[in-house]
Amino acid sequence: MIDQLLQEPIQIAPWILLSLGGFVGALSGLLGVGGGVLMTPALHILGLPMPLAVGTTLTQMVASSISGTIKHHSQANVSWPLVLAFGLPGVLGVLGGKELMVFVAHKPQLMAKLGLIYAGFLVLMAGLMAKRELAPKGSSGRRSIWKVGPRWSQGQGLYEIYYLPCIFFGVLIGVVSGLTGLGGGFFYMPIMSQLMDMPLKVSVGSSLGIVVISSIVGATSYGFAGMSDLNMAAMIAVGSIVGSVLGATATQFVQGRRLKLMFATLVLMAAISMVFKSYGHMNLSLGILFISGFSLVLVAMTTAIQNYLSMANK
Repeated sequence: MIDQLLQEPIQIAPWILLSLGGFVGALSGLLGVGGGVLMTPALHILGLPMPLAVGTTLTQMVASSISGTIKHHSQANVSWPLVLAFGLPGVLGVLGGKELMVFVAHKPQLMAKLGLIYAGFLVLMAGLMAKRELAPKGSSGRRSIWKVGPRWSQGQGLYEIYYLPCIFFGVLIGVVSGLTGLGGGFFYMPIMSQLMDMPLKVSVGSSLGIVVISSIVGATSYGFAGMSDLNMAAMIAVGSIVGSVLGATATQFVQGRRLKLMFATLVLMAAISMVFKSYGHMNLSLGILFISGFSLVLVAMTTAIQNYLSMANK
């Protein structure tokens, strides 16, 4: 089953891949969210089988995560002991997630429903994003239950690394990453900052470092299995790097909270689009994804220009 799917010729115009990379990269730089949650469903809707879409997404993620980690490392925002505490157990999770994908791909009944399963996962992601943005500032859940087991003081005593929860979350998020193409930064950052009381800058920088590990392991394992397209990944990566720079530059002119809620809506639209794709409505699926994505970009650009002009007139 999987060999037949991966041997079918798939042609996507280079300008589409570059544009897709630029769009997702701009959102990542603008909102501080990972692009995998959109990249995998977009590639699947454009015609790639889910295993190939996941593998290609993880492969293109390597370059952007490395560049982001280097930048945060230069600002002393990366705790390498923390990266290894999450990242090394995460390797096992990523490999396990990839093997789970291979298992599903060899089961025609499951493979046919994989798009619907992923759509359900996107709905969950959209809900988590919206909940995080709508939650009162300073609110948090119970933190003390995650501060258990051996620990290592870091940052001159400012925070402590608890290894047992790091191993647990590292493996769990690694499985999700290996199965879906997500880098995992969406999960790691709130776990570090909200459950483990780590400084926000360290959480952001270190989560990118973990994504470097998970994306390299995922890209390599999917590549050896023949479930990744290097040419597509390279074109997407080029667009993504350019887009992330532009998005990061525009952050000073954009109110992030409203856009993040819109991004959660876009993820929900991607889920709906995948449902239509699963039932053979290709044109409707592409239309939903394109219109919702274009609307978010238009609002972001309009907001940035308005805020820039407002600041310039002061």
